[in-house]
Amino acid sequence: MARQIRVLLVDDEPDFLETVSYWLTSQGYAVALATSGGEALQRIAQQPPHVIFLDLIMPVMDGLETLQRIRSAGVTTPVVLLATTECPPASLVAFGALGISGVFQKQDSLEVFQQVLESALTPRGPSRS
Repeated sequence: MARQIRVLLVDDEPDFLETVSYWLTSQGYAVALATSGGEALQRIAQQPPHVIFLDLIMPVMDGLETLQRIRSAGVTTPVVLLATTECPPASLVAFGALGISGVFQKQDSLEVFQQVLESALTPRGPSRS
């Protein structure tokens, strides 16, 4: 029996969360939702996901600060950034240094989301972290 993949979606946009959560659930994934960076950190501590989709732009604690806290807690879970076309490339460089597994542009299709998800879940190289 295959294990169920746990996906954590972190975004402050309820419509995006609802759409993607519904689709992921219909595909057999276990989905946890967080509407803020602080809530994401709590969810990760409660039950670590297999992959995290993290919005860049959120109030209070943005995606970069959230990712820094995730990594400083020793969590090596793959993280995919949720971005919009307004995302400045310079911020992506900062995220790259923290080991992101990909970027999903929110205006892209669910088929692209599936590709990004599968890529993030694919083990990278010989290192085991």
